Amino acid sequence: MLGTLPTELLFAIVKNISSNADLFHLALVSKRIYGVAIEALCTTAVVTCDREHLTNAFLVPNFEKVTFAADGSKGRLDGLLLAKDLCFYAPVDKRFRNECYTCPSLPECITEEIGTFSTTPASVLSSLKPNTLRSFSWELGTCVNADILGSSGYIPTHQRGIEKLTLVTDVGCALAEGGLWGLPHLRNIRHLSWRRIRLKRMARTLQRVLEANSERLEYLELGIIPYECVGDNRHLILHVLRIILHSPGIQFSCLRDLSLSNVSFLLDMSLKRLVSAFQLTKLRSLKLHFCQGAFNVLNCMISGQPRAIMLKCLEISTIGLAPDESGTTWCKAFSLLQLFGELEALYLYIAQRIDPEILSSLYLLRQPTLKRLVLHDNSVPLHPRLKWFTQLRCLNWRNHLECLGIGISPLTLAKREHRKVFSDQLKFLHFRTICHNHADCPDPTRSRLLESFVLDEFAHRHRLRENHQKYTRNASYETLSSSFLQSLHSVAQYTVDFAEWAFGPDGYHHLSILAYGDFSYRNRHRPTQVLLCRKSRPTLLGPNGLVPEAERRSGLFCQVMTGDDFKLWGNIEGAYEMLSVCPSEQILS
Repeated sequence: MLGTLPTELLFAIVKNISSNADLFHLALVSKRIYGVAIEALCTTAVVTCDREHLTNAFLVPNFEKVTFAADGSKGRLDGLLLAKDLCFYAPVDKRFRNECYTCPSLPECITEEIGTFSTTPASVLSSLKPNTLRSFSWELGTCVNADILGSSGYIPTHQRGIEKLTLVTDVGCALAEGGLWGLPHLRNIRHLSWRRIRLKRMARTLQRVLEANSERLEYLELGIIPYECVGDNRHLILHVLRIILHSPGIQFSCLRDLSLSNVSFLLDMSLKRLVSAFQLTKLRSLKLHFCQGAFNVLNCMISGQPRAIMLKCLEISTIGLAPDESGTTWCKAFSLLQLFGELEALYLYIAQRIDPEILSSLYLLRQPTLKRLVLHDNSVPLHPRLKWFTQLRCLNWRNHLECLGIGISPLTLAKREHRKVFSDQLKFLHFRTICHNHADCPDPTRSRLLESFVLDEFAHRHRLRENHQKYTRNASYETLSSSFLQSLHSVAQYTVDFAEWAFGPDGYHHLSILAYGDFSYRNRHRPTQVLLCRKSRPTLLGPNGLVPEAERRSGLFCQVMTGDDFKLWGNIEGAYEMLSVCPSEQILS
């Protein structure tokens, strides 16, 4: 009878499996359910490494010694035989150094350490079935061994069906490109994410990969490292466009999501070709991080066929308008945003200080489809007596926003008469802050742009549930009110106070999650991060008027989010991804 259960119920059972013991008991009950469970659990294999010692790698999930094989018969199962997604991953690192296999400038101990680690990928890859992988990720920040992605490496010769490729490579190794010469042999890639690209050493490989897959690519992310990380890198655009637009015949006809970092668009003569080749008017999502002339791209898109633009999500992190950006001003840049009438998500970070009267034009934005909005500027703190505070109120109520991220402090909303600035339809609210280089913010009510680049591991958004566990870190309400208060002074108390009001009877009735802090690059700035959610039922005070001991994780109407509250993100479209959009610093990993 168990064998006739619907597929949805079977996968609900799979979600609750956490150990080999669970699998053992499941196999005794039903071989069919066991087969579904083991196939689902082993589809994705993640080799997680200790960042300080890459040799300390372990496979997740570890089902190499389960009692039953995939068909339920007795024996041993190598879980990698069922793997279709393989990822080598290391968490965010604080070290300021490059890592590679061959670079002679590195200390000998590091070279030996990574050289020893190179045997780990070989042992994992040897257990896979040929041509079964559909995605491969190398997120270690090191150069890749030629035995893996070289011209005769394992992936190009035995796993040519890969459709999703994610790379975080090394930027310091002079021989890094040699380990990637096999990439052009992969001709079925639909999702390509490549960060830490040093064009001087990886230009030819990048060009050939794009040429081989231009007709199939649906998602493209390129994180380019500027030369020497100084100057305006104006020569960079020439090099980039010669690579991407080398052949007039290249057309990214299927591309729907494009993300570019550190690309300059100050040369108008190349923009039309760029818009045409990348089919920018047909994109669903466009992300431009620290790209000079970013608004020139939008202007070129609008000047063509504005009614044909299908863009749903636009994300821009900018350090400011360049002096020679074709006469573009902030007023002109903001007016361009009015013409993208189908936007559902707009994420904008402005590091440059802007006159409040100019910025107020942005708050007059009217987009009937807009549901998620981030406005994070580096201007003077928002104050209820200023004109644009009223315009912010109009912005929220006019657009019926469900998710909002804004660079103000709860201190601004200390008085209750100022707290109804947001729409009652709001489901997710994020008070955004900026904290750089793991240092405590000396004044959390102000924002400061990092003046120099930070060299660190570029951590990708990976494994959402695991990230949520790190964000929430099982803190208690009492701990939040004390330790966070000590690190960020009075902001914590105002955050808690505002949350109690917002989740209470006089607050926002649809609000589910309230966030405070800097969530860029996952848990890099963990000391600033706070996640609060609505309580399922209000807390009743004890006879002494205090919160009972069993309820110390929560207040009267809100509580600190835990791993059990992960399901709340699924009820608010795009809210989780919105936490980390628009980074305020460059992680040159």
